[in-house]
Amino acid sequence: MFGDAGLKWSVENQKEVRKRFLGGRVRDVVKTPPYVTAEPVITTTDVKPGDFLILGCDGIWESLSSEEAVSLVGLWLESSTSKAKRLSSVPPLAVKGPKSSRFGGWFGKSTSQSAGDASHSKEKTVRYEQWRIPKTFVTVDENVATHLIRNSLGGEDTETMRALLTRTGSLARRLRDDMTVTVVFFDDST
Repeated sequence: MFGDAGLKWSVENQKEVRKRFLGGRVRDVVKTPPYVTAEPVITTTDVKPGDFLILGCDGIWESLSSEEAVSLVGLWLESSTSKAKRLSSVPPLAVKGPKSSRFGGWFGKSTSQSAGDASHSKEKTVRYEQWRIPKTFVTVDENVATHLIRNSLGGEDTETMRALLTRTGSLARRLRDDMTVTVVFFDDST
């Protein structure tokens, strides 16, 4: 496990590294680490055709709640299914406002509300608040992972997405975290 040593090492180890190697200072908010360990928690879940698994790093979850990510995969599935049925070159649908489907209603009544209505979510996503933009999701990508990353970086707001992706170095890290996502589908149709 790399990075975030302040969450993984004891305060004593962090102070020793700082003293001997000019390491970073011990964060004031870190009182009783380690909070994160490499010890796995193993659970089992029965899956059936149509289920999917979203594996994403923390950069995704700083922008999307679990409910939003699941809803966005559902929207992507609907969009790709309808595209395959149409077999035409009609541009993909940009999703705004209420949406009802076989996956349930995912969007609130305004574009500032999000998939899965995050106001009911226990999860706190910080990036959209930091960027001071509403969550407006869009379905335009042929790849589901790209779809989730686009919607993690501003969705319909392409100016914000471009600005976030063109920043480099330490500024980029302050505006967005690393983003990696894989979606595993448990059937052969997708």
